[in-house]
Amino acid sequence: MKKWMLLVLTTSMMMLVACNETSDASLNAEEIYTEALEASEAMNSAEVTIDMKQEIGAAGESTMMEMETNLESEMILEPLAIHQKGTLKMVMGEEEQETEMEQYMLNDEMYMYEGFTGSWMKMDSEMVPLDMMEEQQQDPAEQLKMMEQFIEDVSVEQANGHITLKLAADGEKFKDLAEDMMSQDMMSELGDLGTNVFENMSINDLYYEIQLDEETYEMNSVDMDIDMTMSMGSEEMDLVQSVQSTYKNINNIDAIDVPEEVKNAVN
Repeated sequence: MKKWMLLVLTTSMMMLVACNETSDASLNAEEIYTEALEASEAMNSAEVTIDMKQEIGAAGESTMMEMETNLESEMILEPLAIHQKGTLKMVMGEEEQETEMEQYMLNDEMYMYEGFTGSWMKMDSEMVPLDMMEEQQQDPAEQLKMMEQFIEDVSVEQANGHITLKLAADGEKFKDLAEDMMSQDMMSELGDLGTNVFENMSINDLYYEIQLDEETYEMNSVDMDIDMTMSMGSEEMDLVQSVQSTYKNINNIDAIDVPEEVKNAVN
């Protein structure tokens, strides 16, 4: 079960419709991508809202474990500093659990609130692979770079002051995308399990959408829906995941600090 959960969490880390849309053939996906990448590389801070829903279960079984995560985040990309706060709800059959989540990550240290025990924990790079945590943050430039190799398959729509890039990739294409999203540090942490993730993963359906501001090309939101099957030996597990990330207050966050009450709660 631990291997299954690690596999699910790894896949989740690879992830994290405007009304009245109209297609516009004059919009060039490659030109828009270039403008958007320049805007995203100029972004150093933002507030990010992340809503993620997952359904996980043995293939062919009717009972699925459902997880719903809602996070409000502040992040500074250089030097990296993050504050996240939200909730995690898990439902399995008639059993339901909900807990609060909060964490600060900066200066190679992480402070994490454990909702089930109501206590704060402090971890450093010797206790948790912080490079691994950095990889899963919602950096707009990295979100866009992952789309680059599929730019010929991207459709473009414009409506209500937004430009939307949409990608529907088949399973083999997404395996290439997933490998790009996994850092060497993450692969070494996972060992043989990480190597086998891509070999044993079948993508049933994938949809990836990035919404940009029409004038500034700054990223407004990223949506991703995926339906996959993972196998390990004779076992198979289905995972259906939907992630919506929205960005606001771009480049207006000057600092993120760990409150003294959090530090005192650890000591």
